[in-house]
Amino acid sequence: MLDYGETPEVIARFVGVVAGGIVLYFHSHWFISLLWVFFFVKLHLFYFLFLRSRGEVVTRREHYIAATLFLLLLIAFLWLPTVLIVQDDEALNFAGAALIGCILVFLVYRCDTLMYLVVGEIVIVAVMIGWILYYVLPDFGQLPTQLAIVVCGLALLGYLTRSILQGRSNRLASEAAAMGTAQAQKMAAIGRLAGGVAHDFNNILTAIQGNLELYDEFTDPRDKDDSVRRAHTASRQAEVLVRQLMVYARKSVMEVGSYDVDLMFEEFLSLVRHLVPGTVRVVTRRPEKGMFAWADSKQLVTALINLAQNAVDAMPDGGVLTLSAREWKSKQPVPTVDGDALPPGSYVVFEVEDTGTGIDGAIMDRVVEPFFTTKPVGHGSGLGLSMVLGLARELGGGLQISSSAKGTKVTILLRWIEEGEFPAAAA
Repeated sequence: MLDYGETPEVIARFVGVVAGGIVLYFHSHWFISLLWVFFFVKLHLFYFLFLRSRGEVVTRREHYIAATLFLLLLIAFLWLPTVLIVQDDEALNFAGAALIGCILVFLVYRCDTLMYLVVGEIVIVAVMIGWILYYVLPDFGQLPTQLAIVVCGLALLGYLTRSILQGRSNRLASEAAAMGTAQAQKMAAIGRLAGGVAHDFNNILTAIQGNLELYDEFTDPRDKDDSVRRAHTASRQAEVLVRQLMVYARKSVMEVGSYDVDLMFEEFLSLVRHLVPGTVRVVTRRPEKGMFAWADSKQLVTALINLAQNAVDAMPDGGVLTLSAREWKSKQPVPTVDGDALPPGSYVVFEVEDTGTGIDGAIMDRVVEPFFTTKPVGHGSGLGLSMVLGLARELGGGLQISSSAKGTKVTILLRWIEEGEFPAAAA
């Protein structure tokens, strides 16, 4: 990533340069101070636009271009304070020294890691110090005094060089440690995922094998039909699990288009009936006919199945599972669980609500994290809600979660569209 700086710092930088240039003009009547402001701001704007035009990932060539632009900015800023510090006016001397001090602290604070940029910064500062010494040394006639001033200048350059290089080394070490920690967390997450998936598949295979073995033992046709039906239900659960993994890994091809909401809701209901135990009562609120959403039908149904399974798991002693789909219009931005907001407009809303114990407020911000789960080891991979959130984002929609001691409601918001419409934003 290319870094431009924090907003307050950038604002202070621009205000300081513009105000300082104007004050200097009225104090010294140097027209060149206004030119300094003009060219510095213009170069800064070009630098900013270059950084804004880059993507999330930048090439090495773009890094070098950005570094060169920054070095040009450094030169554009430093030349005027360098001129001020050698004037006969004490006020100008102080202003020049203060500005040079600010830029030296700024360079240490940046902790740049690109060696080309680090070397360039040190060389520019060295040239500045050499130029100042060239102009001020003749004012001190005695050789010992001149040598003392040169030593002071070299000491300043030496300590600055050491500070910049040490900052670079510390930042590289910190980034390496962070990458190592992230890799360790990733491997631990993969281990949890493998354990959860293996356990789930083992349960599904056991159900399929057991029911097929019972098929040969049964003599009553109804018992045979029941064993086949249970094996079929288990195979559908395996299909849902595979879809979940494929969607999360983005290996499943998206078949996005205009889909009938009622038909998707009907397919969802036909599958969810096999997942709900007798202790849970299902309440459905069907959508109106002729309603269409921008979606991928198969992946949306898979996401809804995941939400329904989570809701059932939250009601081990039974309860009420409410499934609904409807159109909803908002005149205000719509907040989502990931801190983003959808623009005002018309949406198709799918809701899965349970009467379980709810989600602890302390972990509400983490429930959509990949691999995060409160279920015992082997009873969940922690991909469900993160996959649902990723799918909703991919479709231009969002996810909302509300929870209390009386239960939890998860809402998927998708774009409402006309039949056959292809939204311009999706082109």
